[in-house]
Amino acid sequence: FMLINNSGMTIINLYVSPSNVGEWQEDVLGHQVLYPGEAITIYFDNYSGDCYWDLMVFTEDGGQDTLWGADLCSLYEVYYP
Repeated sequence: FMLINNSGMTIINLYVSPSNVGEWQEDVLGHQVLYPGEAITIYFDNYSGDCYWDLMVFTEDGGQDTLWGADLCSLYEVYYP
């Protein structure tokens, strides 16, 4: 999927995990950051075949937001916020 940063803040961490799992997987951005107005294509392994995923974003100002239950089987673009 493509994450598009529509906020005024730089995204420094992005965690993506199946909605039916009780813990977060590792930061899919790694050492990258996503500046305001930028977009990045996120590739991750979906061995389970789950469609519903939770996304947790951390921004440079210490902000944190979570998008619960994004249908990544039908969504290609995800906008933050």
